[in-house]
This record gives sequence, C-alpha cells and structure tokens, in this order.
Amino acid sequence: MELVKSVESGTDYKKRIEAERKETLRSKPLHGKFFNVVEGLAEEGVVDLDRSWQWLKAGFLTKSTEGFIMAAQEQALRTKGVKASIDKVT
Repeated sequence: MELVKSVESGTDYKKRIEAERKETLRSKPLHGKFFNVVEGLAEEGVVDLDRSWQWLKAGFLTKSTEGFIMAAQEQALRTKGVKASIDKVT
C-alpha cells in the first residue's frame, strides 16, 4: 500500500492552497459578493487586480486596521443607517 500517491512541489502546493482559499471566500455570501464584483471589473479592464491589492499585500497595516478596511469594502460596518433600518434603533 502506497502512503503518498504523488509528490507536490512547494510552488504547486502554494498555488493549490491559494485557489482553495479564493474559492472558499467566493462561496461566502458577503465576501463572495465583493470579490465577484472586483473580478468582474478586472475582466472588463476597469480594475488592475495586481495594483489594486498592493496596499494589502505590502503588509504594513495592523490586523485591526486591515479588518476595518475590509469590512468597509464589504459594506459590513454597523453604521447608524444600518442600525436604524435593520434594528429599528433611532
């Protein structure tokens, strides 16, 4: 019985994991909406994906700042308007 059926190089492993993570994000209702819109704009030539993600890939933001910016992009912030319309709080 063979324990390892195939050997995967480090580069292939990284590509596979990246593809799995992208698919996981796309399958989520909120995250998927954002990523699908951005990728649609990239296909139309409106957005350059490599340039538009440089600020995030650079890694100079704290985790909390990065999370706050991503929540804003995904329109997931609990604003006064959201609280008033959904929670009926004035």
